[in-house]
Amino acid sequence: MDERGRSRRSLSGDTLSLRSLSKNSETPHRNSGPATDVSHSQYTADWVESIRNQPNFEKRICSQISTIDAKQSTIQQFNEHLRIIQKIKGSEEEVTRWRSYITDAEKQIEKSEAALMSLGPCPIPDCIKHHDTPKDVEMVEHQQVS
Repeated sequence: MDERGRSRRSLSGDTLSLRSLSKNSETPHRNSGPATDVSHSQYTADWVESIRNQPNFEKRICSQISTIDAKQSTIQQFNEHLRIIQKIKGSEEEVTRWRSYITDAEKQIEKSEAALMSLGPCPIPDCIKHHDTPKDVEMVEHQQVS
């Protein structure tokens, strides 16, 4: 078959001759792109830092904290349900099942908390749910209203 008037055989022959020319050439080869001296680990570290500075990263952390709060609430409900089962003398199998649910939820919370502790506290300073208003500010605001 012909490609632009040349056969495949002549195209591959040209490629082979270019390869042999480049191997035998004594001139140094240069990349056409900009020279970069960044190692892979530095690139990864820079990428992680850039991700941390993005707003979505902050929202994900806040969301994970909210998820932990929800799981803790679920554990409280499971404990209440377990007390009711024990009070009405439910089967030991049912009590064991609910204890297992509680243990699993506690393990999930521990994993989530460990991951969040490595990232730091909630990075959204005006997040009312995870940041308490300092008592001094509340007192000053209350005195100004009076």
